[in-house]
Amino acid sequence: MKVYGFSMEENIQEALTKGVDLHISGEFELAGQLYRSVIELQPEHADANHNMGLLKIDTGNDLEALPYLQTALQADMSIAQFWLSYIQLLIKLERVEEASRILNLAKESGIEGEEFGDLSRKLIEINKVGASNNLVEEETYPAKPNILDELKLDKALQLAKKKLKAGSSEEASLIYQDILEKFPKNKRAINGLRALEDERATQASVALDPSQLQLQSLVNLYGQGKFQQALDQTNALLQKFPNSSALYNISGAVYKGFGHLDASIAAYTKAIAMKPDFAEAYGNLGVSLKEQGKLNEAIEAYKKAIEINPDNAQ
Repeated sequence: MKVYGFSMEENIQEALTKGVDLHISGEFELAGQLYRSVIELQPEHADANHNMGLLKIDTGNDLEALPYLQTALQADMSIAQFWLSYIQLLIKLERVEEASRILNLAKESGIEGEEFGDLSRKLIEINKVGASNNLVEEETYPAKPNILDELKLDKALQLAKKKLKAGSSEEASLIYQDILEKFPKNKRAINGLRALEDERATQASVALDPSQLQLQSLVNLYGQGKFQQALDQTNALLQKFPNSSALYNISGAVYKGFGHLDASIAAYTKAIAMKPDFAEAYGNLGVSLKEQGKLNEAIEAYKKAIEINPDNAQ
């Protein structure tokens, strides 16, 4: 049996590799065709389902991604990245209780890593914020389905503006949406909501890291000793994601692989500047400083890594 010119027995891995290359280069439709072709042949293929799930996320189809990531995890529960991708998507979909349950299951299954500690702390913060928001909502909107059931139009618009000044953009957005439900052509609400959406898009384009698949591809190149290729791809991605601490961390590792310790230290320092609680970057910085003979500075970097994440003691 052949699909897109490859046989199930001989070339599934070739199809996946090509799909990943297309995925990374932004050819999402072609990558999806290759992933689907593998899934048609082997419906529970772990890598194909995981990659398809990440593709769905990258194209804005988060709900469609969920069953693929779930299938990948069920197919191979020994892969930490499968757990991470699934939990991260559950958090993104605001399914916090389920995310917490899966995270606990990962720990019980012996899956470890700094990322899981980060997720645990993130879930704790989400639960705290959720509890606080619930109290505010009960006080501010007692059982009212629409803000205009409680306030007149001008007052609601003033409240939205006040929320924006206070930094509560989510609350302002909800007020604008309530107004547009009853007054779909209200220009102030339309303009306010549009400005919020533009701001979010700008922040996302500046702050977000590349997809997990793109980052994993760089890590794979580094692990294979293909330092120049890894560096070229990292620098290309930094043009799109100039504030990515993850990319600078990988860049530091690649420079260290070349033996360029000054460049390695500079890259790790940038990663830490962008993400001050980046324990892994502190640990990597310590290694490069140690190889330069800067033992006191290396010790300080190691201490910082342990302070952020005590599991890094080794």
